[in-house]
Amino acid sequence: MILGFGFHAYRRFFTILCALSFTALAVSCQRQQMDKTTEVIELKTDEIKGADDPFDLIDASIRGDSLLLSVRYGGGCSEHVFDLETGPMLKSLPPKQLLSISHDANGDNCRALVQRTIGFDLSPFKGSPRGITVIVLDGTELIYEYR
Repeated sequence: MILGFGFHAYRRFFTILCALSFTALAVSCQRQQMDKTTEVIELKTDEIKGADDPFDLIDASIRGDSLLLSVRYGGGCSEHVFDLETGPMLKSLPPKQLLSISHDANGDNCRALVQRTIGFDLSPFKGSPRGITVIVLDGTELIYEYR
């Protein structure tokens, strides 16, 4: 017996050390196996959009059944077209409607900085008898209340 530790104390310490090592190895193997079989799917708004000319979304609000957007873009020589692209309505309480804005500059290469407000009708997105749908516009959530 050296320093007050006997053979049984060393054996118990070694057994506990081996058990902890085995447990850590088993957990790490399970995590690696799960990571290899789990597929992460990201929602890419570029796949939803019809046109993808750049613009800045300055403000978004809902007034009645209208989605009002303040947008800023470069141009000024051609008509710019903004469209509301619809994604799936998520089944939640309240339901969530995924929306995205597409911008077609029609080849406008002018350099004026244009800011304007555009509006879209939200009445097709009344997805709940409770009178509330959450509008998710490019990651921003807005509450749409209706009767």
